[in-house]
Amino acid sequence: MNNKLLLLILSCGLLVLLWAASRMRAPMSRIYGDPSGKVSDDVWATGYKPATPVETEAEVLFYQDMKGYNTSRIPALVYHHDMFFAFAEGRKETFDDIGEMDIIMRRGRRKDWKVAWGPVEILASQSGYRMMNPVPIVDTEIDMILLVYNAHPSSVSAWDELADEILTTQLKVIKSFDLGVTWTEPQEMNHETIQLIKPKASLYAPGPGHGIQMKSGRLIVPGNFFSMVTDSTQIAFRNGTFTQSNVIYSDDHGNTWHPGGSLGYREDTNGIAIFSNEPTAVELDNELCINARTLHPDQPRLLAFSNDEGTSFGTLRFAWSLQEPGYYTHDPDSVSDYINPLQGPFLLEDNTTSGAFVGGCQASTIGFTAPQPLSPSNTWVVFSNPASFTTRRNMAVKISKDGCRTWSKPWVIHANASAYSDLAYFETWDSDAGVYSPNIAILFEGGGEHSYESIQFKMFSLERMLQGIAEPSPFFPGSNFFRGPKPKVW
Repeated sequence: MNNKLLLLILSCGLLVLLWAASRMRAPMSRIYGDPSGKVSDDVWATGYKPATPVETEAEVLFYQDMKGYNTSRIPALVYHHDMFFAFAEGRKETFDDIGEMDIIMRRGRRKDWKVAWGPVEILASQSGYRMMNPVPIVDTEIDMILLVYNAHPSSVSAWDELADEILTTQLKVIKSFDLGVTWTEPQEMNHETIQLIKPKASLYAPGPGHGIQMKSGRLIVPGNFFSMVTDSTQIAFRNGTFTQSNVIYSDDHGNTWHPGGSLGYREDTNGIAIFSNEPTAVELDNELCINARTLHPDQPRLLAFSNDEGTSFGTLRFAWSLQEPGYYTHDPDSVSDYINPLQGPFLLEDNTTSGAFVGGCQASTIGFTAPQPLSPSNTWVVFSNPASFTTRRNMAVKISKDGCRTWSKPWVIHANASAYSDLAYFETWDSDAGVYSPNIAILFEGGGEHSYESIQFKMFSLERMLQGIAEPSPFFPGSNFFRGPKPKVW
């Protein structure tokens, strides 16, 4: 055998070995988060081709008059071991925040881009109470699904609770160690959490939406509470109270709980009190980020960051590029859809500015390891909410690649009425690239005539979301969404 033939055989063998090695690349989760910090040079720069954009049709999971419930509201979603867990409130008497309610759930087994959903199951029900705000967390360390929720007397509204200055909230937790087939008996957490919050809480609500497990193993439940105004310099929101977002946490898999940091009372430079409410939490590279609704239509969403895993939070920041709905109420039982976005004054029907101002909407965030080593942040964050300055409609997603400092244009996935939502992250195997590809699922309230007609489920790949964000949008033709001057910031 001459040297040229031997060299040709060796070269062919080397090419075969290189091809085989490329087909045996580690899963995306390893490439994303290799403890060594090493990333294959060619995986994203040259060797990896983005997966084909995939998007599923929205599927209704809960709807009005389903299983005897008047309305299903307040979605929450988590994913674990190829299973989706979709939670909601089953409201028996009305769509409103009153009357008896159950916490209900559907489990869905995912295979590729299809999910086989099981029946509606009742997880929490108590005569004379409304069970509210399901907050699920996946504890990957012990393979557990945990669910925090609260219970209130069904005939007493939240505003009545505040007026009576008597805390009736019961904060509870249940756990499942078999992918939601069975659950533990409820454990009440008031003495560890609500009763230790300062200033004293008159009303507490977890979530809504999923909580998170941090890299350290700490479980985080974002929430908010109302306290009585005791300082004459403070502005009350309603019934002599103000509201602020906070977190509670557990370092032992939900066996014991502790109150964490809160966002505190603060006013912007226009003298408008910042009433933070209904927060969502996401862990970034080296900090915890709270993204909260604000209850005044002059203000956009609010961000706060923690460097000690939620024990305390730093300076509050307005997220100007996260537009959200606003509205005002003259009669608390009759809500108008009027809003003059980011301008003032906000006049009521009698041309006064008195009355109860309420704005914003709940939103969701989910973080995942960035698929590009050259990204400004190792963690990318997806955000969902009704992307509208006026009414609750245009359910959309955005992405931040720099730790929630800036956000992309929105990709509208449901252009009709929509309200609350929750996000989950999952991966699918890309056989062509030999890696796992990142994907997002969303569970959201939506309908044609109004937001509470149904709770719908939809999945899409990261590539499809990025494609959708880049597409021209009839809803958001430009990059500047603000109509009028921005209020001053500190």
